[in-house]
Amino acid sequence: MLVGITIALASLLFIATAGLLYLRWATMREPTCVLIVEAPAALRGAEVTVDGINVLQAHKVVIGVGERFAIPFYLDYGRYSVRVAMNGVQFVDTEINLTHDRPGQRLDLSQFPPPPAWATTQPTTSSSARPFTLPDGMTAPPTLTPPGRGSRLSP
Repeated sequence: MLVGITIALASLLFIATAGLLYLRWATMREPTCVLIVEAPAALRGAEVTVDGINVLQAHKVVIGVGERFAIPFYLDYGRYSVRVAMNGVQFVDTEINLTHDRPGQRLDLSQFPPPPAWATTQPTTSSSARPFTLPDGMTAPPTLTPPGRGSRLSP
């Protein structure tokens, strides 16, 4: 009797799981198009934004994260706006139209004019700071103090 009940419960569990998987398969929609944005290594750190009517929230990706310079966006048919900005300066603003004739497109960012030189400069930090000379002849590295606690340099 116990074995029969266990077999019945296992069968019921199997049928419920299979039904749930079928329901998920029948109601889920997969994107039908792909937009591949390719960028040169010089654009590492730039943010790519893809937005359109078919997208609830704009897709944003940073170039070069994980050493990826070819980034796929899986989308549905339609017109999309592609913007690329580096350090807050937008230097690419173009539209892509994904149609039944061209469901897959590639956008090569190396064909666009590069961002201004001041937009790509990154502040450099040095691990070895050079000492500076104080007026009384002493040498000491600068000590940074948080705002509001004075701005005096101490040796």
